[in-house]
Amino acid sequence: MERIPERFVYRYLGNSGLRVSVLSYGNYLTANTEAEERTNIDCIKKAYELGVNFFDTAEFYGYGNAEIVLGKAIKEIGCNREDIVISTKLLSIGVGVHDRGLSRKHIIEGL
Repeated sequence: MERIPERFVYRYLGNSGLRVSVLSYGNYLTANTEAEERTNIDCIKKAYELGVNFFDTAEFYGYGNAEIVLGKAIKEIGCNREDIVISTKLLSIGVGVHDRGLSRKHIIEGL
């Protein structure tokens, strides 16, 4: 598997000490069919092979399907979880009283 071209650029994320790729991969696309899921996984894998280590998702993209597809891609890549940075966004995803808002419970479960 190709890994980190010499020309790829990384920058520090604020003062966190994290070095993230200047390009991130946002997986807003959701997978409604097996073929679409495979395409999404292949795109995520290619981004990683080219040096992307910063992935963005959200719990409301496809009602959680985007996060599931990202997880499947990371599993297929076989990288160490410590080698990538994942950001996510929380919003209301269900109808339950704890499925919306930014309560501590919703944030922890969303992460």
